[in-house]
Amino acid sequence: MNRPIGYWVKLVDRRLEDGLNAVLAEHGVTRRQWQILNALEGGARDATAVVEALLPFADDAGTIRAELGRLVDAGRVTHGGSGHLEITPAGAALLVALTGDVDRFRERTSAGLTREAYETTVATLAKISENLA
Repeated sequence: MNRPIGYWVKLVDRRLEDGLNAVLAEHGVTRRQWQILNALEGGARDATAVVEALLPFADDAGTIRAELGRLVDAGRVTHGGSGHLEITPAGAALLVALTGDVDRFRERTSAGLTREAYETTVATLAKISENLA
């Protein structure tokens, strides 16, 4: 426990990334594809809006467009009326399954913590981030 906060932040980050990626991989989905499905969940949108919503999380727009194309090829997303993107029934069923598994993973990450302890941890990390900005 005598390690500096940077050690713990990096370790937690790596384990969160690896754990979430494993959950998604069980469904044959990448993180970007999961994010695209979530972005589309609220209704039909065009590809530009999806790219803009996800650009803060991706290396570039091309990566997002490529993952979107893979979802279309897999029959999970379709081009609906007026060129809008829509989740297909297969995509919707996948998103329901993913949501349940991701929720269980998130619950596991905070197991043994009170709500107050979790909120304090998040607030502390947010403050440290703000201090370093």
